[in-house]
Amino acid sequence: MEEANQVNQENQKPKEEGAAGNQNTPVTQDTPQSTPQSTRPVPAEEPMRVRLPRGKEVIGEIVELLGASRFRVSCQDGNIRMCRMPGRFRRRMRIRVGDLVLIEPWDIEFKEKGDVVWIYTRTQASWLRRKGRVK
Repeated sequence: MEEANQVNQENQKPKEEGAAGNQNTPVTQDTPQSTPQSTRPVPAEEPMRVRLPRGKEVIGEIVELLGASRFRVSCQDGNIRMCRMPGRFRRRMRIRVGDLVLIEPWDIEFKEKGDVVWIYTRTQASWLRRKGRVK
């Protein structure tokens, strides 16, 4: 039994290069089992470009889908407007209740109607909420 333990211990010892016996035996190095993850610092917040209202534009939240590319939008200025979406957004983006949009009120009936100018993505909407731009 003691002989078996001695043989196992001898087999576990690292072999040195140039030792008597086989010259082609690679040297085994003691390497740590767990290597640390990347030590690169993680940025606190990545810069984001978000379109903000300019001029008469107002941020609003979709309240109701009316059909025919029209929506009822609750705006930041306190008005609830019926807004239409132009064809450039109609073909590309889907809008659901609760999405944030940037609208431009009409010159006539500006308290009741408007056009959708921009549709915010979920990431942009969460950024606007975090920064306090949207109530």
